[in-house]
Amino acid sequence: MSYGGSPVVPQQSLAELVTNPLYDSATIANAATQALFFVGANAANLALSNVPLNGQLANPKFARVGGLRLVLSQNIFAGTPAQNLVDLASILYGGFIQLVVGGLKEYITAPAFFFPAGVGLLAQSDVGAAAVGNYSACNGQPIFGSSFRLRHIISLPPMQQFGVRWAMGTGAITLTTTQRAWVVLDSELGREVL
Repeated sequence: MSYGGSPVVPQQSLAELVTNPLYDSATIANAATQALFFVGANAANLALSNVPLNGQLANPKFARVGGLRLVLSQNIFAGTPAQNLVDLASILYGGFIQLVVGGLKEYITAPAFFFPAGVGLLAQSDVGAAAVGNYSACNGQPIFGSSFRLRHIISLPPMQQFGVRWAMGTGAITLTTTQRAWVVLDSELGREVL
């Protein structure tokens, strides 16, 4: 007499995906040579970072990254915007950004201005008839759809270290004010569920 296989099929884990960006921030001060993102320094403040561990996602979480954006703090100041624009130009056009996975694999390396919150530098003002007013400057029009899109998805598995390094060019940069920058990985955040 022969018996067939068990009618019970082991349940496979499924991926539950939600559209959720991964982000982290860093300050860039005068004489900076680089800024590092996703290193855990901001984990206690959700306005600054949503990656709780030191550059990795807790098991069973994973992410599929489809784009990268760079968001600079909106600088509001009175008077002329000239020096502030010089500061922003120094950090945008003088260096490059790398997305590294596993401490070794460089998936993206490109000039910083490739990664928009918008594209290029933008200065706006509310100057009235007296030619005085408030100005603001950032790296482009803050349009949500403006992002450096990847042709191929980058997978970030659970417990795999990843990070972004923003090198400021060949030497230290000169800034008149400290800037805050966010790196946002446009991603699907997932976890395995049974």
